[in-house]
Amino acid sequence: MKRNEILRKVLSVSVMICMTVTAWSAAFADEITVCPEESPLTTISAGDTSTEQESRKAFKDSKPKLTTGSCAYNKIKLSWSTISEADGYVIYRAASKNGKYKQIAVLNGKEKTSYVHRGVKTAKTYYYKVRAYQSQNDKKIFSKYSAVKTASARPAKVKGLTVTYEQGDVVLKWEKQSGASGYQLQVQENGGKWKAYIEDGTYQFYPEKYAKNYRYDPNQRYFMETAARWIIDRDKSYAYRIRSYRTVDGKKVFGLYSKPVELKQTITKEMLEEGITQYIKENHPNYKFYDTNLDGEPLTPENSAWGSAWPEPICRYDDFDTVMERLKESIDSYIEICFVPNESDGNGCPYVREENGNYQVWLLY
Repeated sequence: MKRNEILRKVLSVSVMICMTVTAWSAAFADEITVCPEESPLTTISAGDTSTEQESRKAFKDSKPKLTTGSCAYNKIKLSWSTISEADGYVIYRAASKNGKYKQIAVLNGKEKTSYVHRGVKTAKTYYYKVRAYQSQNDKKIFSKYSAVKTASARPAKVKGLTVTYEQGDVVLKWEKQSGASGYQLQVQENGGKWKAYIEDGTYQFYPEKYAKNYRYDPNQRYFMETAARWIIDRDKSYAYRIRSYRTVDGKKVFGLYSKPVELKQTITKEMLEEGITQYIKENHPNYKFYDTNLDGEPLTPENSAWGSAWPEPICRYDDFDTVMERLKESIDSYIEICFVPNESDGNGCPYVREENGNYQVWLLY
């Protein structure tokens, strides 16, 4: 009896507890909904959209196009194509074809697509590759490597070569080349083959043993370092070019030749005729111009007379103003001696003859 009563009380308490829990559940049913299949935590990032995933994949599959070249005896320049969405580039170098690549530079910024590797050894071959990177969440995502490119440093191209004609010789000058051990000069006569000469600091150029069709002229004079004086045949045309070299382990490593510079013709027959005529008209107004003799034939040195001052030789490479100053003195002296005593400024005409590209000048009467 007593046992049954106890069981009834326990059952009654259990029912009350169940009702209470049910009531609490109903009270919070609008605030909490549990879906067992979604219960694990999921992190969602804006970078996980399909568009950005495709963009990231495209970046990883991209590859810069690399080019290399020497820009000085101790410098190599690298340039590459821009990679879209890149935050920068990483450059690697190896000292041999199968050697280990070492990172030598990190460039921040998509627009930085060139790099100069300094301090390299002249004529040594180096191997380079580059890849782009993106920065995401403090980590770098890389593109593919570019194809490997090789380069070796050589002396840069000589700049500032000038060619002038001074007092019967050609004077060449050029800018001093950093790191140069000497220079090689090449000369071209009348559009023919180039002839090579070396300057090694001994105050003269000499023909290279491997230069084809050269001839050594013992009468040519030279200066060392950045200038040379060259004797020429005045009836020939000339062009010049020069390059520097650096001696490495007993061998000459040459740079590129400068752009050829021609010895320019500065005087023409027409310039001389016009200049002389104009000067006589302005300074000797009583001089009478006749260009034919009594028989009506054109005046030439063969059928006319002239003073001992003529002919005056003129080189086509001479400076025109300098030549005219010399001719003016000859004209004034000639007229003063030959005609002024006779109270005349003379008569006749200037005559210019071209011979082998150069000129002879007369004042005929």
